[in-house]
Amino acid sequence: AGEHDWYLRILLEDVCRYEEALAYMLALPPPAARAAVQKYGKVMAEHKPEETTDLCIRLCRPPEQLQEPSAEAAPATDAEAHPDKFVHIFMGHPRWLLRFLEHISGVCAADLPRVNGTMLELYLRPDLESGASPAPAPHPHRPPHLHRAEAARDDCSYEARKKKASVLLQAQWPEGGTAAYDVDHALVLCQMHHFSEGSMYLYERLGLYQEVLAAHMAAGDAAGVLRCCSRLGQQEPDLWVEALSWFGSRETDCSHEVKEALVHIERGQLLSPLLVLQTLAANPKLTLSVVKDYIARCITEDT
Repeated sequence: AGEHDWYLRILLEDVCRYEEALAYMLALPPPAARAAVQKYGKVMAEHKPEETTDLCIRLCRPPEQLQEPSAEAAPATDAEAHPDKFVHIFMGHPRWLLRFLEHISGVCAADLPRVNGTMLELYLRPDLESGASPAPAPHPHRPPHLHRAEAARDDCSYEARKKKASVLLQAQWPEGGTAAYDVDHALVLCQMHHFSEGSMYLYERLGLYQEVLAAHMAAGDAAGVLRCCSRLGQQEPDLWVEALSWFGSRETDCSHEVKEALVHIERGQLLSPLLVLQTLAANPKLTLSVVKDYIARCITEDT
């Protein structure tokens, strides 16, 4: 190990032969290569970012993919092979860090929550460095959420990265399973970067239906309020009470939305007619014509 270190120090610090240093590292047994990259990778990333990133990706793969001799094979769970041992290399190069994490996220089960959290943070950073975008090379272990983000695959724009963030949140928290990321941290990131699509997804998965409705109301999205109540009002009927109050308090005409809400409420028998009428009566902007059909049907059913 000492002679490897001595030779690489000369190549990198004295004669600045970065390509030769990369080739030398590639020829080393994986444990020795990992140690060398962890020590000198930051210098190489400054001059050969793409090649250094590819080398880090290779060294984080399981031993069987590296075709190591069995005598020298290190287990995939060896601490030296963990992605966090390579993250410091990409300080000041967030796009290359993102490329590295995207490629190794499919083969790092032990570190997946941490990797997903860092990817989400990078996806939502509006100030990700400008410049040439690292092209995502094909990888057999590329995780599903990246395959399904085809539209954003070759694009590092902020809008494209937000699409990837949305797909990551959903794909890494399967129905009936547990999230492969820290949900509280993800929610803070979404709120901090005003990523409402991600926030509302997490609110809904956490059962915070009132927060979902409040987000639509804050955005002035009448159609979104109606969709939210239609989807979640069966589990939490009080959402309809808030929606009716909100529709009636708006400056714009929401007669259509109120009529549609009443149809849903009546069909599912979600609220008592008395509660509905009391809620609507508290909003003077709603006229009798909006609710007369609903009242007539209620009277008919009672007689």
